[in-house]
Amino acid sequence: MWRNNYSESRDLFRQYSLKEYKNFNKQKGFYLIDNDVETSVDYLFLHNEKSKNLHILISGTHGVEGYAGSAIQMKTLQSYIEQSKYSSRTETSYLIIHGLNPYGFKNNRRCTKNNIDLNRNYLEKDNFNDANYPKIIFELISTFLFSFQFIYLFFCILLKYGYTEAREYIIKGQYTYNKGLFYGGKSREHNIEVLENILSIVDYNYFDDVYIFDIHTGLGSYGNLSIMVIQEETCKKFNKMTFNSTTQLVNMCTDNIYKESKGSIIEGIYNYLTKTNSKINIYPIILEYGTYSNLKIFAYLLLENYYYCISNDNSKWCKQSKKLKSVFYIENQYWKDLVINNYTDFIKLLR
Repeated sequence: MWRNNYSESRDLFRQYSLKEYKNFNKQKGFYLIDNDVETSVDYLFLHNEKSKNLHILISGTHGVEGYAGSAIQMKTLQSYIEQSKYSSRTETSYLIIHGLNPYGFKNNRRCTKNNIDLNRNYLEKDNFNDANYPKIIFELISTFLFSFQFIYLFFCILLKYGYTEAREYIIKGQYTYNKGLFYGGKSREHNIEVLENILSIVDYNYFDDVYIFDIHTGLGSYGNLSIMVIQEETCKKFNKMTFNSTTQLVNMCTDNIYKESKGSIIEGIYNYLTKTNSKINIYPIILEYGTYSNLKIFAYLLLENYYYCISNDNSKWCKQSKKLKSVFYIENQYWKDLVINNYTDFIKLLR
């Protein structure tokens, strides 16, 4: 299930796409990104007309975070293959989208080739603005981390905004500085058009419930699962469930860190599906698996972005991109087992 680079992950997904899935109609394909045969968004739709639930599983929205999502997708397919030997139950259909940001996945970046954060990019055309984003925040995140200038800007920002407000500005994304972190762009990336093309192959009239799972890594305790929701309806539904000790529910509507964010993939899909069929129940969910501390991850993001966008030092960027991969994909069996087990435990609660 686990592979150590994008190409191997995509090859394995394509191998699974060729397998037979008993009781399912199958539709598969891919779209090239950046006109490059080495970077594609691949998909597999498995549908049984008797199933009333659809699970949409997305990996690689933040490219370098795609390793866990890809493994979970393979685990889902492998589990069905094994279960189908003993049972013909088909309560759930699946739309699996592999490597939504294949450039970032392949090159160990969170962003697309245009340095755009896809999870800030799924917006209507008039919403790509952030008039209130402070220039000094951009200056901070585009300054070399180990410099006196960075320290000076850091304390200036703390004095002016305080830690909490400054952190909120950084994380919510921005639409002005194309060389900065969390840049949402000026218009939709091709990846979003591809995503909607894939979503359009499904006839949603078959389903009562649609669960959208966008899989990420980084935030949270080591290997723990944060189920992050953007709707009160979803929050109420999940509040009735008993999660295991390494899983928690996060309401992004009320959490100060996230409530000002916009352009997320799950919110974009929710809006798209609502227009398609207003009668189905739609549950948009981010599955976030913890790795290391927020400060360590932020430092690695700053350095990777600096070498890629600001200094254009390719040799140093290559080294830093490998380090960035190490904080989003932990090549440790204990962490991998936690990721898979937490996902499996959660999915069981939905049956």
